[in-house]
Amino acid sequence: MTCVCFKCIYNAFSKSQDDVYIQYNASLSSTQTFSKTYFSKLYILELTYHISHFFSLKMISINDVYEPKCFDILLMDICSKDLRETIPKKLNIEYLSDSLQEFNDDINGIMYGSKFRLFCATTVKIKNKIKVIHFLVDTGSPMTYICEEVLNAFGVSLADPDQFISVRINNRQASIMMSPTGSHFKEVNVIGMEFMKLFDAELHVYFSKSCFSLKFDQEEVV
Repeated sequence: MTCVCFKCIYNAFSKSQDDVYIQYNASLSSTQTFSKTYFSKLYILELTYHISHFFSLKMISINDVYEPKCFDILLMDICSKDLRETIPKKLNIEYLSDSLQEFNDDINGIMYGSKFRLFCATTVKIKNKIKVIHFLVDTGSPMTYICEEVLNAFGVSLADPDQFISVRINNRQASIMMSPTGSHFKEVNVIGMEFMKLFDAELHVYFSKSCFSLKFDQEEVV
């Protein structure tokens, strides 16, 4: 549990408080949502960590509707080389490789890096093309995202980057969005909770072996 103290902003919230405390439990989610626990007013403080190493602070009501296009993941520990070289080697499958048929079994992956990210590889089918795509499995993400580079490899160019598109992931129909270009995961593909919930998936993480399995109870008939 990490506790961040902001003395400079307490007057904006409470005259009786000397400090503002924001707690973030990194073990629950890799997203950038912070809960404010020391005030009677019900708010969530959302912090965005910029590359310049400064924090910008935004206050939103807990009743605000989740907007997939505004979602972000703090992937400061993953670089381009990890995505295109190191992770594909560990998964033993080439980045953006072509496939003659779709995968349909359970998805097995690795636990990678200092933040124990869950990465895997499975097929994506768009139009008549099938490619093996590397995904980050993130239980903090409601939506599933595919990055612009991958969409371009399928010949897909979105006039509206906020639109939903229909694809097949691991031989299962899914609605996805493009990874937001202004986010920290703009080059990363993400399998989110909606996909796992839709297909009754079970996520098993084996810390002793630094790997995981995403198991499916039922197969979708093509």
